[in-house]
Amino acid sequence: MTRRDLVMNFISLFNGLKHAMTVTIGGPPMNPTTPAPAGPTVSCDATIDPARRAAVEQALARLTPELGLARAVWSATEIPGGAANANFRVTTGDQRFVLRIADPNGARFGMDRGCGFAAHRAAADLLIAPPLRAAVAPDGHCLTDLVDGRSASAADLADDALLAEVGRLLARLHSSPVRIGRWSVIDATLSYVDIARSEGLTVADDTPLLIEALERTRGVFAGLPAGEVLCHNDLVPQNLIIGPEGVTLVDWEYGGMAYGDFDLGNLAMNADLSDGQVDHLMRSYLGRPATDAELARVRLMALVAALREYFWAVVADPVLNYDIEHHGVDYLGWGHRHLLKARAVVDSPELDRLLRAAAAS
Repeated sequence: MTRRDLVMNFISLFNGLKHAMTVTIGGPPMNPTTPAPAGPTVSCDATIDPARRAAVEQALARLTPELGLARAVWSATEIPGGAANANFRVTTGDQRFVLRIADPNGARFGMDRGCGFAAHRAAADLLIAPPLRAAVAPDGHCLTDLVDGRSASAADLADDALLAEVGRLLARLHSSPVRIGRWSVIDATLSYVDIARSEGLTVADDTPLLIEALERTRGVFAGLPAGEVLCHNDLVPQNLIIGPEGVTLVDWEYGGMAYGDFDLGNLAMNADLSDGQVDHLMRSYLGRPATDAELARVRLMALVAALREYFWAVVADPVLNYDIEHHGVDYLGWGHRHLLKARAVVDSPELDRLLRAAAAS
C-alpha cells in the first residue's frame, strides 16, 4: 500500500465519523445526526503526518464534547506500537489521555467493539484498566486516561515478583461477576483461515493439520465443567503497563467472555515463558500449585494463541502492511515465528499428551 493509499484510507475512515454514534461514560449518547461541533485546536508533533493529524482532529471533535472539552487546545504525540489502531498521547491543560484511532478492519479480525468497550469498563471498575472516558461505536475510537509507566517486555516477565503480580491481576479479572458478550479465539482463528482461502492468500501447507489441532482442543474444553469468564484475550507483554502503582492492562479490543486459560496461555506464549515460569504464574493465579491438568490446559491455549497469531498475520498483511513503512512491522515474519512455535507442539507427541492431561478432572 502506498502512502497515498494510506492517506485516502484515513480520510475515508474519519469521514465516516460524521455518522458514528458517540458513547461517553457517564453521559447520554449523542444524536448520530447532529453535525460534529466546531473542532478543537490541536498541535501535533512534527512526526505526525497530515493524514494522521486530520484523524486526530476529527476523532477529538467527536469524543470530547461530553467531557466539556470540545473547544480545548490540545497537544498530540504519537505512541509507537499498535497493529489495528494508532495511539496518541493527547493533553489539554493538566489533563492527559490516550486517544486510540481504530483501524476500519475490526470485523475482519473478529473484534466486537461494543463488547471490547464493555470489557474495558468492567476492568476499569476493578482498577485493572485505565478509565474509559469516551468511545465511538461501532468504529472503535476511544479516549482513556493516560497511565504513568512503560510497556512490559518478555524480559520483564522473567522477574518472579512481576509475574506473580500479573497472575493475581488475572485472577481478579477472571473472578469478575460481569457477564458480557462472548469472544472465541478458536472461532476467530478459523474465520481468519476462511478469509485467507476466500482471498487466495498463502497459508501453510499443513493448515489442515493445524485446524485439526484447534478442533481437538475445542473438544477438550467443551467437555470441561469450568465456564467462561471475563477475559482480555490479547495478552502480549506490551499490553501490560508497569507503573508506580502496579500493573495496568490496556488495549481491550478483543475483550469478552472466554476461557480464562486462554489469557494465561496467551501470555505464556507471547512472553516465551518456561515451564517453571508457567508454574509460578499459575501458583500466583490459583493461590496454590497447579495440577497437571490445569498446566496442560494453559499449554494447549498457548498453542491456540500461536495459531491465532499466525493466521491473524496472514489476513492482516494485505490491509495493514503500510505499518512496515510506518512502524517497521513485518506481519508475515511475525506470523511465521508463531507458526514455528505451533508446529513444535503439533508435530510432536506433546500435543496428544497435553490433550489427554487437559481432559482429566
